Amino acid sequence: MLASVGGRATASRSWLSTRGGNALPRSVKTWLLAKDLSLAVEAGREVGARLETAETAYALMTRHAEAGGADLDATSLVLHLSRNA
Repeated sequence: MLASVGGRATASRSWLSTRGGNALPRSVKTWLLAKDLSLAVEAGREVGARLETAETAYALMTRHAEAGGADLDATSLVLHLSRNA
């Protein structure tokens, strides 16, 4: 979805601009995705596997939730990252 890092995410901007710059209507809330990611990370640890991508996604979703995005659709993470880059 992102063409590059550092505020030059043109594909992301185009996608969001078709929705008035807002996240999609609620479908999967940030807090729920963070919870599911934490379960995946925990399950990986239980079998001796480190799921680095899931760990990173969990950290990002958790920070976004703590910053006020908990009840927003998880796609709002894109806006959160662009505002906090």
